[in-house]
Amino acid sequence: MAVSSCPVEIIDNASEVKMIGTALFTGAVNATAQVTGVGAKLAAVTAGALSTASLSSTTGAQLSTARDVDSVTALTLTPTGAAAATVLVELSPDNSTYSTLLTITDPISGPVVIIPLTVHVPAGWYLRLTTTNSTIGTTTYW
Repeated sequence: MAVSSCPVEIIDNASEVKMIGTALFTGAVNATAQVTGVGAKLAAVTAGALSTASLSSTTGAQLSTARDVDSVTALTLTPTGAAAATVLVELSPDNSTYSTLLTITDPISGPVVIIPLTVHVPAGWYLRLTTTNSTIGTTTYW
């Protein structure tokens, strides 16, 4: 059975690209197609203000179920003379199984630092920040 493939874009009624991937075609007459390797879900912000969310330490936040988003969160790390300031950054597909992306650390007695944290969050996934001696600012995403 012959198999061929080609790149595809899944487009909605408003002609906006919603997904990209590869279509695999099998058979000759009345071929069937299966979309594989689906990439980013796309639905660009075209007007209005960017969306925002307030994240709480240790609680996962689902920024969008419809599309992948890029997010920016201002983090204020305020270490003390006895303890470092840390932010653990994690992603999860199900709000249960989290994968660590990175841990940001400002050492004991270090200066107060404000960091813009940028994270790409896949559609339907959860972003979780766990802080010690740190403050989470507003998360803006698009």
